[in-house]
Amino acid sequence: MPTRRLPILLLTIFVLPTCTPAAEPEAAHRTIQFGSEKILNACWSKEQLRGKPAEKTITYRQSRAGKGPPPGLPLRTTLPAIPATLEGSIRSVVLPDPDKKLVALTFDLCERQVEKTGYDAAVINYLRDNNIPATFFISGKWMRSHPAKTKQLMADPLFEIGNHSWNHPVLFDVTEQEFRNQVLWTQVQYETLREELKTTLPKCGLPASEIDNIPNVPVMFRFPYGVCQQDMLQQVRDLGLTSIQWNIVTADPWKKQSAEGIADIIRRQIKPGSIIIAHANGRGRTTGNALPIIIPELIEKGYQFVTVTQLLQAGKVMASDNCYELKPGDNLRYTKKREKTPEKP
Repeated sequence: MPTRRLPILLLTIFVLPTCTPAAEPEAAHRTIQFGSEKILNACWSKEQLRGKPAEKTITYRQSRAGKGPPPGLPLRTTLPAIPATLEGSIRSVVLPDPDKKLVALTFDLCERQVEKTGYDAAVINYLRDNNIPATFFISGKWMRSHPAKTKQLMADPLFEIGNHSWNHPVLFDVTEQEFRNQVLWTQVQYETLREELKTTLPKCGLPASEIDNIPNVPVMFRFPYGVCQQDMLQQVRDLGLTSIQWNIVTADPWKKQSAEGIADIIRRQIKPGSIIIAHANGRGRTTGNALPIIIPELIEKGYQFVTVTQLLQAGKVMASDNCYELKPGDNLRYTKKREKTPEKP
């Protein structure tokens, strides 16, 4: 795999509770570097990183795996609380330079209690082959079901990882402790896998200190189904996580959605500062075929793909005091399908 040189990223996030541009950034909030090319190349073969098409398969079953909390509790890494100026649910970014056409591709890797979802090698391989940065919002249960793939994504400097709850329930009318479990269990699962990866580094011929290039825990959270309540936004902020949503929905889980349909949605709605949501867990049936259509088109038009952190750093965020798909209230249908959240530890 060719070596990619990526800069160290400074994360500057400023959020308002309504969909209006934030004030000018004052200072960097935290410094984050994603991944290690050395770990990625030393610990896995090219064949292991390429994966297999069969890994995309979703298996439906009532499994006890992932039902209880991860064994690493309590969480060892505590993030500083997000300041009040950073509260809200971020949907896009306003860029000060009209010629700087940055957009963020995001892919959800979620897994409910009743299933084991997949790994879409076609999506990840296309991104790697074409040096396209992306952000993956991963559920804790998916991390537990796919430990090797999670570690590979952690190690890749192209990619950033965010928290996408534990088992992707509809977070409506849940207790504060149930919601905290959904967030913190996923942080612990990530932390546990990162520690496991650290212990294998000497076998890869690398010093254990190389793990320092991989963030200790995710610093962003995405609400399942885009469903939240205002007190949850506050809880996420207090836990040191920034809430990230989107302004372009590819609808890739829809059974009738085609690759051209995905590409058409993006080309019609794209604008600088956009955050695009898609899936890489087998839910996006044609997403892997859509990327080779739309990405070259956007690059030809001058768009540049960045991680969410890079996008937030580049301009003024647009945020809401609520969560929704494309307009307030459009995701309330999911509240009728609420699944049981994990038991209390």
